[in-house]
Amino acid sequence: MSGETAAAGSASAPSHRRGHGSSLPAWILLDAEGSMESRRNAMTAVGETRNKLSIEMSLWPAPPPLPSKLFVFCPGATLPDHPQVLSVADDLILLRVAVAGRGIMLDDCDYFVYRAVADAKRRSLELIPHPQPDTFRDAVVGILPRAGGDLYTVAALVATMDDEYILRRFDSEAGCWTSMAVSMEAPRREFPVEIPDKCRRLRHHITTTVITLGGEAGTMGWVDLWSGILLYDLLGEDQDRRTMRHIPLPLPMHAINSKAKLRCPDTLRGIAAFMNHGRASLKLAELQISSQRLAHTDIETGWPAFAVDGWSITTWSNTKMAGLYEDWNEEFTVHASEIKISETVGLQLRKSGLLQHKPSQDGEATVELALQNVPVCEPTPSLVVEEDVVYLMARTEFMHPKAWVLAVDMRNNALLGVAEFGTESGLHDDAAYRTGTISKYMSLSTAPGNF
Repeated sequence: MSGETAAAGSASAPSHRRGHGSSLPAWILLDAEGSMESRRNAMTAVGETRNKLSIEMSLWPAPPPLPSKLFVFCPGATLPDHPQVLSVADDLILLRVAVAGRGIMLDDCDYFVYRAVADAKRRSLELIPHPQPDTFRDAVVGILPRAGGDLYTVAALVATMDDEYILRRFDSEAGCWTSMAVSMEAPRREFPVEIPDKCRRLRHHITTTVITLGGEAGTMGWVDLWSGILLYDLLGEDQDRRTMRHIPLPLPMHAINSKAKLRCPDTLRGIAAFMNHGRASLKLAELQISSQRLAHTDIETGWPAFAVDGWSITTWSNTKMAGLYEDWNEEFTVHASEIKISETVGLQLRKSGLLQHKPSQDGEATVELALQNVPVCEPTPSLVVEEDVVYLMARTEFMHPKAWVLAVDMRNNALLGVAEFGTESGLHDDAAYRTGTISKYMSLSTAPGNF
């Protein structure tokens, strides 16, 4: 999940107009893969690529679990790859668009900042300078909106060695990239338990997503969803003090205490930042899955076949942000086998086809599944402080390109809804969607379909 300034709160355009009530959604699940077509609306902004070609972007928001979509169109050009949404914070979207070559190399990409606001005079699409030759992974960059006009900062944290980093930043008023070395303010805290060798990944920081806390100090956080968060104040009073502080995350005790190895955290954990009673706070969701790899390859996907035996979700909150393991408060654990499903939601689930496991090898028959047997990933906490809801990506089979979103009410142990997310064009290392409260900067008059 991408960073969002801590705040209180199918790919066709017509599908975003059905039954959304009379108000805008408090937040959105934005497909991280932009659609390459023109779907103009009241939020459309137009800019130019590095090659002086006109390019337009249009945001179509929808209330979760429905996905929101970003449509990108460059008349007279064929984009070699889908645009990638890198970060969402307040009214800003940072994205990367392949505009040259084959779209495989980062040098072939342009970076844009799309300001999606109700005020047509402020709505904009700005091309920012390419960071070359010092490029960076999509997962390590985020955007910070700043007070006092339409200023913003784009920042990427690149590791050089353990606990030493280069901060690459672009300040909109300066119009250029700068680099500086940053390091840890103090050594990370000792682990409260012994870490086995198979979990040595916990001893290193590998950024998997970025969160934007904002505030007067302009704090951003580079998150390793297994080991912790590196916080840096981009607008701190002492800019000569180039140090970061570390907030540990709850340890994955299921892996530490079992024979299981640590898998990639992107698919098993998700984090959200809030402003709660005037203070920044965090919420973490973790998914645990019990599955077994089968002896054959799936005939539809070409990937190894798996059978899911069950899954559960656990959430934690952190309102203290003092850098202690004890700051995290475990809130809820929900087991899929115990989730309540109403008749209406059950009908949605059956219509989705998620409960029908198609043959994965010749000679097999279609099998009816229970919810706990559905492959899920990417747990994402709601950005509404009062909600205890976690959203999951669900598929009929491991690595199947078509996906749905499940909304799970953690407090009441219930499935709230099922929505088709769409079909991915290919496999990506990053998250399938970004979260943000950008919808609150729109108005009913500019919202597509007039929610």
